[in-house]
Amino acid sequence: MKGTATMNFNTDQGRSKNNYASETLDNLRTLRSQLRSQESRVSYWRRIYQGRVDLLRAGLCHASVDDISHALLGPGPEYSSRYNAVLPTHPEEGPPPLSGLPPLWPSPYVDPSEMSDEDRVEQEYVLLEAEHRLSLYRKELHLQIDQITTELVCRYQQDPCLALIALQNM
Repeated sequence: MKGTATMNFNTDQGRSKNNYASETLDNLRTLRSQLRSQESRVSYWRRIYQGRVDLLRAGLCHASVDDISHALLGPGPEYSSRYNAVLPTHPEEGPPPLSGLPPLWPSPYVDPSEMSDEDRVEQEYVLLEAEHRLSLYRKELHLQIDQITTELVCRYQQDPCLALIALQNM
């Protein structure tokens, strides 16, 4: 058809190094769903750490909602893209998705406005390291999700009826 874009996947080239080719279709779909849920959890905690860094940089703790909104979103719409994603506001119950992440707040608690510059920089560094670890983990989850999706697409191209079965289960 004229004007119709098609994507052709080389079924051998598209296979991942994790060899998802040996997994059953149901296992692939289940694993992809689990990885997506974990990615959502990781993204949530990453946003929490990013927001905590923003508040620390702004020296805010016991502030008004307007002050916090300004610190997190900036003075205008050009700053708000970082927090504009439509994502769940809270993940499933449970601890952060990676062990060993530092606490969001120092213990004992010290108001950022009362911290020395050195302490504030150190706290920011610790939080940014945690955010970086979460970002790396999130990237790995995206790679696995993409590999599984590639495997599913390859199978659907080989047998289009498999895609119809997936739609029936939705």
